[in-house]
Amino acid sequence: MVAAGAAVGLPEASAATTRYEAETSPATCEGTIDSDWSGYSGSGFCNTTNATGAAVQFTVNVATAGSVTLGIRFANGTTTRPASLAVNGTTVQTPSFEGTGAWSTWVTKNLTVNANAGSNTIRLAATTSNGLPNVDHLEVGAGGPTFTNPVVGPPNSADPTLVFHNGFYYYVATTWTASVVMRRSATIAGLRTAAEQVVVRTGGNTMWAPHLELINNRWYLYYSVEQGDLPRRTHVAESAGADPLGPYTIRGILNLMPNNGWAIDAAPIRLNNTLYMTFSAFGSDRLQSLFIAPMTNPWTAAAFGSRISAPTLAWERQEGAVNEGSFLLQHNGRTFLTYSASYCGGPNYKIGMLEYRGGDPLAAGSWTKFPNPIFQRNDANGVYGPGHHSFFTSPDGTETWIAYHANSSASQGCGTTRTTRVQKVSWNADGTPNLGTPVRTGVALPVPSGE
Repeated sequence: MVAAGAAVGLPEASAATTRYEAETSPATCEGTIDSDWSGYSGSGFCNTTNATGAAVQFTVNVATAGSVTLGIRFANGTTTRPASLAVNGTTVQTPSFEGTGAWSTWVTKNLTVNANAGSNTIRLAATTSNGLPNVDHLEVGAGGPTFTNPVVGPPNSADPTLVFHNGFYYYVATTWTASVVMRRSATIAGLRTAAEQVVVRTGGNTMWAPHLELINNRWYLYYSVEQGDLPRRTHVAESAGADPLGPYTIRGILNLMPNNGWAIDAAPIRLNNTLYMTFSAFGSDRLQSLFIAPMTNPWTAAAFGSRISAPTLAWERQEGAVNEGSFLLQHNGRTFLTYSASYCGGPNYKIGMLEYRGGDPLAAGSWTKFPNPIFQRNDANGVYGPGHHSFFTSPDGTETWIAYHANSSASQGCGTTRTTRVQKVSWNADGTPNLGTPVRTGVALPVPSGE
């Protein structure tokens, strides 16, 4: 509805964007037009009701059909508010609006959508009873370069590690063969058709979940291999120089568990200027858990691992009790260890998180587990089992992105149907990462900043 007394006026335009105020017709606000918090533009802002479906809608004009950028200026408290974004009646994205810390703190969320030439309706609606944040205005500009998910399709597209280094993205994933292959591309969209180059021939039966890491100006590949009837263990290869494509020398097997025990999904982390290896293995209670071991160097463990997380929460035990696929994320002095939980063959595979709070990293008490998952299936977007991820930075270093695999059907399992998708990470007002909602495949997204 339009608030009583709202003025009718033309949108404010600039060379780059056109502004549409939420309080001015033809925008409609399903709530009230308020002005009790400072910092807004125009004569007020839209304060929707705290109800599922509460919405603000804009009618915008676009000169040329194609990609456009929507800049939604909003203010929020400390509650994350998920929403749906519809263009001309079709839901195209499900953005989440993170807390801004105060209702007088206004920020802009930029989204990219496809629009028709001429008039278009842009409708933002709440998907929970928390409603929407306060919405100040919408700015519409010509869209920049975009890409769509998946960025890498089957079959070699599960358990991805993606890094950006010296002008190129480098990508490795499970291959279902004995070899580690790598893709290189100057753009995120180019990964889909980039050539696969064999960088390591493991000598095993099958290779899973390679992890690519730069340590002391050398690249290291950590990957899980089965050799004959022996347990699946983590192997490591070292580059001869600073080129991620190698050549590589196989350094051997990481001895992470007693009796040459099963140990997979190794990922190095550095804490207090000391190198450690995180990995997944079975505890004495036969729960597949997260472990950490001190390292003498990047290819030698100084001691066997100790457990820091077991799948004890209900959401970590769906279709199977699992903690695996850990990956470090550090931001503003805080250290998070994200991981995948539940069985990879089910639609409820998801991402959880620990935080290192100080003390001995080898002690479970030094890590705090967050009580709820931070990334999980979204049936409305057709995304199931999102997990086994990595984080990478945008080319200009200003953004954090997640790369993860997921299925497009609840019935698909832990095989070659999983494809690699990427999306930008934001940060909550409390300093924790906000991975948002898994994006539907085929949706146009802005490329990482600096491309």
